[in-house]
Amino acid sequence: MLSFGRKFGILAGVAVISCGATYIVCQQNFETRIAELQEDISELQKKELQAKVTQRVSEQMEDIAFQQKNISDKQREEALKQSQIADIERGKAEIERGLAQQAQMQAVEAAQQADQMRIIAENQTELATNNMMDAEEARAKADTLFYLSMGNSLAQAALAKGSVATDISRLLSYASWHYTKQYGGSENSDNVYKALLYSSNSIDKINTELKGSVRSIDIINIGGARWVLSVTDYGEVALCNNAREHHRFYVEDAPFRGMTMISSNRCAAITSNGKVIVMEFSGAHNPQMKVVGMIRLGAGVWRDICYIGKGLVVVMSDRSLVWVNGESMGVKAVTKLETGLHSLGYESDSGILHLFGKNGLHYVASASNNNQCKRSDLTSVKELITAYFYNKSTGTHLLGTESGTIYIISKNGRIMNTLSGHTGAITSIKSLNQAVISTSYDHTMRFWSFASMTSIAESIEFRFEAWPLSFVVDNDSQMIWIGNEAGSVNRFCTSASKNADATKALLRREFTMDEWNYYIGKSVPYRTFMKNKK
Repeated sequence: MLSFGRKFGILAGVAVISCGATYIVCQQNFETRIAELQEDISELQKKELQAKVTQRVSEQMEDIAFQQKNISDKQREEALKQSQIADIERGKAEIERGLAQQAQMQAVEAAQQADQMRIIAENQTELATNNMMDAEEARAKADTLFYLSMGNSLAQAALAKGSVATDISRLLSYASWHYTKQYGGSENSDNVYKALLYSSNSIDKINTELKGSVRSIDIINIGGARWVLSVTDYGEVALCNNAREHHRFYVEDAPFRGMTMISSNRCAAITSNGKVIVMEFSGAHNPQMKVVGMIRLGAGVWRDICYIGKGLVVVMSDRSLVWVNGESMGVKAVTKLETGLHSLGYESDSGILHLFGKNGLHYVASASNNNQCKRSDLTSVKELITAYFYNKSTGTHLLGTESGTIYIISKNGRIMNTLSGHTGAITSIKSLNQAVISTSYDHTMRFWSFASMTSIAESIEFRFEAWPLSFVVDNDSQMIWIGNEAGSVNRFCTSASKNADATKALLRREFTMDEWNYYIGKSVPYRTFMKNKK
């Protein structure tokens, strides 16, 4: 029993302990549950509060949305109104666009019509302009022909007054030149140029008081001063200048036949009795002359002399060619040729000497090699060539003949032109620009001018009392100096413009109205010439 009690006590104790433990556990679970419930309640309270807040916010958002809806409704209504207005405006725009397209089409048509009218107008304008230009050109041609004809008639009137210039002849000469030049005519035409020569006192005779015939004439430079040097067949040597100063010298037993310049102040001359004489000049204002060399070549008919450079001169007789050193005065070579030689010329750029004789006889020789001398067929001209000149600028040969005919020969020997007018043998011939100048035993000098060496030449004739034998053109002063067989030297200016200026400087009065109306005509406006520097 005791054991049972013990066991029961133990069991009761265990039970009490178990119950206590259970109570404690249950109490803890309860408390835990209560805490969880309180936490859930607290969470629910928070959610409730949050829900209330959310509800309130939703209510506010709903209010806002409702307000936005009202605004949107109003905006939609406004947009509908604007759409309706836009539709109306678009309709109007469509109508206006249609009208604009029609207007554009009408404008295009109008522009096309305007272009057509413009083209027609331009054509009409061009036609009218062309007609006007033709009319102006015809009028200008008529005026030009009128004034050129008047210029020529004024020159003829001036020449009719004689070779002594008067007030009215100078006025006529200058007016002739003025209108001829102004209207494009040739101021070097025969009447105009001659009238100016007489009225300007350009034709001048220098009284050198020479006894012999002036056989050769050239330009020499003595100490910077230009002089005209001439030699005569009486042994005279003369110097003269544009200031009409002149000096004479004499070389005994020296009937000069020809002369050539070998330096600016030194010349070599051949005499008819076979002497080669070298003369030197010094003193610009008071020239002096001395013979610095002389050699006698012997008997023969000595014709001409030519300087070929390097101190050498070539002398020609009627049957031979002699090379002479102009410094040492020694004969370098002699070439015997066929008899009948008459004239000598030098083709400077090729170094060829040309020798001409009777019946078309023609030799060519090399200036650098005296052994090269042979017959040539430069031209088919069979006349006696009395004067020769080589035109370096054109490469043409000028041949003056015994009959007075002048031939212009090309490089290959073809006759390019024939100039007829002289009635006596040509004594001297030269080329100046597009002109040929020639002198003849017919007592005349002629200027032949043409556009080209093959065109028809127009000549101006000047007549002298004595035979003009030789001449030289001074390009610096534009003067021509002519020596003649009477022993005098003539000069005149080749420039029509210079002669016109000289004539104008000599004018002492103007035309009277009566003179103007008589010589020029009432239809031409009156003008003065002394005051207008034209």
